[in-house]
Amino acid sequence: VETIGDFVFMNCESLESIEFGSLVSSIGINPFIGCSSLMSVTFRSNQYFKYENGMIMTKDEKELIYYSPKNTETHNIWLSDELTTIRPYAFYGNAYLQMIVIPLNVMNIGEYAFGSCSNLQHIYYMGEGDQPTVGENAFSGSTKATTLKVTPLTTFMIQA
Repeated sequence: VETIGDFVFMNCESLESIEFGSLVSSIGINPFIGCSSLMSVTFRSNQYFKYENGMIMTKDEKELIYYSPKNTETHNIWLSDELTTIRPYAFYGNAYLQMIVIPLNVMNIGEYAFGSCSNLQHIYYMGEGDQPTVGENAFSGSTKATTLKVTPLTTFMIQA
């Protein structure tokens, strides 16, 4: 397998773990959306992707592709400082997530990235200058989140 397509394992609720080999070089939009039992994703000798702390990321940690709600030991998440992009649907439907800290290097938040995160209340963006490009409906259905706080001084409204 070289490509993992968009939503390819969507709603496979009994999927607990999966392994991919070294040939995977492309991952589409959140392939594991709705996989409520997924605990482990393994990339064997893969030069492009890794799975760590419940996240599928590019090996250089610049793009976050998926965050597993099953691995949410804490309801608060601080993302890697290397991160520049949160891909579409990355956190979609994560009912456990309450607070997230987005590092200053993130300049792109994909569509529905935090969609239907029903308990998300606090979103902190650590950048001081340019605000990230926020995709359509990035916070749709995250009804408890009403503001995105940009440290240290700026706050701008988000659409839930």
